[in-house]
Amino acid sequence: MPRKYSRFLLQIVELYPQRIQEISEREAEREGFLEKIHEDCGLMTGISARERFFRFWDTTIGKQFPISLNPWVWVIKFNLIKVTNG
Repeated sequence: MPRKYSRFLLQIVELYPQRIQEISEREAEREGFLEKIHEDCGLMTGISARERFFRFWDTTIGKQFPISLNPWVWVIKFNLIKVTNG
């Protein structure tokens, strides 16, 4: 996509392969799987961010690459440089 049409500009600061089961609690939280989510939202409570991540993975990508096989994934860490009002 030409840059002029993108709303976000990201700067990759780190890129490396990792086994999926090596994800840390903090990394799972950064993926959006927070441990403390209100019960009134109908979401699981009392489950770690890592466990939430694994359950989500197995219901989506896990159909082809289950957590139990511990597949390799790419970890991409980035900084948000620009957000435009599109």
